[in-house]
Amino acid sequence: MNVMKKQNDYQLTMPFSEEFAATWELWKRYKKASHDFKYKSVFSEQAALEQLVTLSKGEEEIAIKIIKQSMRREWQGLFPLHETTTGDGKSKSTTKKSTEPTASLREQAAAEFARRNASGGQQNDGTHLKAV
Repeated sequence: MNVMKKQNDYQLTMPFSEEFAATWELWKRYKKASHDFKYKSVFSEQAALEQLVTLSKGEEEIAIKIIKQSMRREWQGLFPLHETTTGDGKSKSTTKKSTEPTASLREQAAAEFARRNASGGQQNDGTHLKAV
């Protein structure tokens, strides 16, 4: 762990290597240039570093990817990884998508529509709108 800045008796502690520290400095320059943001104190910066360690589950490589993702997408904050890039430069999502076919939802909606409109007119079961 590297000790960087000092405010009164509290020192900023980098959680990872020099490579990470360089990426973190790049992140701070990005935040200043793109969003006119500067950490107000060593305490707020340390809290942001701790949040990043939590998001990355303590893995330096993931922490660096999170920072680069936020800069690439022009975000103001740090968020879990949403996508990765494949070798051909295309993006692929890392979030799991539902394996349920969307047709089943359509079928359910069509069945409900048919059930409600089976008599051809309004039903007197309170499921229709009444004109006043």
